[in-house]
Amino acid sequence: MTRPDYVYRFTRHRTDGQGTRFDLTGWHGPGCYAPLVCPLKRTGEPVLYVNRWRVKEGAAPDPRKGGLILAAPGKAKGEKGRNVSSIFEPSPDHPGRGYGDIGPRKDAILTIRDEEAGTLTVLVFLKLGQQAETLFLSWLDGGVAEEVAAPALLTFETLKPSDFQCLDNNVQFASNIDTEPEI
Repeated sequence: MTRPDYVYRFTRHRTDGQGTRFDLTGWHGPGCYAPLVCPLKRTGEPVLYVNRWRVKEGAAPDPRKGGLILAAPGKAKGEKGRNVSSIFEPSPDHPGRGYGDIGPRKDAILTIRDEEAGTLTVLVFLKLGQQAETLFLSWLDGGVAEEVAAPALLTFETLKPSDFQCLDNNVQFASNIDTEPEI
């Protein structure tokens, strides 16, 4: 089962003409994933916006862009925000579930938007850019977990001798089997 490297959780702050603002409430994962921690200029509170792509009147929608956009606020007064990711939500059977890429297709994300609860969850998969759609399909089939990856594997240096008791089963081998196989 594939597990995300980070899980970021947001709650809806407000909806206005510019889009929906979501405030960061917490995350799980090692350290901080910078593209999703976007502070407001005045308060420094980390937020993201979920907007619909604007299509010029009479123009056809761009198939390379998802229906939604994940955006960061501008850093300076009057500066427009930057695009973090385009979000595709292709399955009408799974409303609010989507996928996208962060960076120049470097990392993959899966998103869960719950309109009733007013929450947004972003699952981040490092170095799996351009595989977001495959992850999404696997996720719908139950092949992707919504919790962060397990802690680092234990090494012999971090284990105590008592941790090896289950390996001691008192079985003795004859020396000719160990060192001199019969041919």
